[in-house]
Amino acid sequence: MNKLFSILFVILINTICVYSQESATTNMTFFFVDNSSGYKADALNQEMIDQLKDKIAKAKTKFDNSFFFYGCDGEEPKSSSNAEKLLGGPTLKSYLNKESIESEYKYDLNMLREYFVESAFKIKQNLEINLFLSANAMKRMFKRPSELPPALVFTRELPIYLNNSSLDVKINLFVNKDLTSEFSEQAIKDYFNFCNNNLGIKSNFQLTIL
Repeated sequence: MNKLFSILFVILINTICVYSQESATTNMTFFFVDNSSGYKADALNQEMIDQLKDKIAKAKTKFDNSFFFYGCDGEEPKSSSNAEKLLGGPTLKSYLNKESIESEYKYDLNMLREYFVESAFKIKQNLEINLFLSANAMKRMFKRPSELPPALVFTRELPIYLNNSSLDVKINLFVNKDLTSEFSEQAIKDYFNFCNNNLGIKSNFQLTIL
């Protein structure tokens, strides 16, 4: 009986070790997209959509890389943890073909927390966050500072959920060029740097206007 118990115990430990190794990756690429439109504020334009697809395709080919996509929508948010299926399936296409209804960001934030808690990721080194924000999403943020995109607020929490407080975090922000008719590129950069400082987020930050 003791011998049988010992064998079962060894099998259990080996299974746990294998699972732990398989669930740990060096890198993670996270996409947060807001495709909403509003009064004199467009959704993602074609240049942004092309860039989004290109970035997802590159994430698909990265070695030792975890992936997560979240597209917020007031009716039904879209999410995927498989870059290949996302690009080749109907989820991304249906999301981008229709402008989203402005979502409740608190709900999106809770959805993100729930997903990352349940997924139990272990990321060893690098976290890349790609935010694709429509002109409407950006105007919403400028007019109501309390309503920052959930992925930005979530950046401070993510290292906890990813079991690594010393992650190298990079944030890529892609915004609709229509926004520059009201806000200069420097004003957008300054605002995001201000938000990052207030949130205590230490990361490499890059802005791309398309």
